[in-house]
Amino acid sequence: MPCTLVGMPLVQTVLAALVGAAAFEALKVPAGALIGALVATAALNLITDGGAVELPSSLRFAAFALLGWAVGQGVTTETVRTVRDSLVPIVLTVVALLLFGALLAVLLTRFGVFDGTTAFLAASPGALSQMSALGQGLGADATLVATVHTVRVVTLVLVSPIVARLVAG
Repeated sequence: MPCTLVGMPLVQTVLAALVGAAAFEALKVPAGALIGALVATAALNLITDGGAVELPSSLRFAAFALLGWAVGQGVTTETVRTVRDSLVPIVLTVVALLLFGALLAVLLTRFGVFDGTTAFLAASPGALSQMSALGQGLGADATLVATVHTVRVVTLVLVSPIVARLVAG
């Protein structure tokens, strides 16, 4: 039976996620709530040997619906104008990233590292939460997809300020 700090695994898991989210937000980590909850829940799961409670499907549905809401409400007329004004570089960037992701997925699949769906989702650019949800919905190894994107996001958070300074001169 997994060890619990609070006595109830669900309460313990919720508290870990909230504390992690609040801590990373306070540290001003980009996507702090998401990454903090993820790190704290993962740490709890490792410390308690699997004691973190899996999110029930109804709550997972609500979480993804809220995430979609948060992303959708950010689409404004200004967003549409920006896309219109920068359409060519946006399309070129998206196509290049998709082609690179597809090439990497083919290599990962050919070498037997991942199955095709997991390889493509892991190698594709995208937000951690959306790619994880998509992986789960498409039957990929959602844990592996989430892990690859978590490492990517954390690496970007650490490296981006340095690269941005170098590019900006």
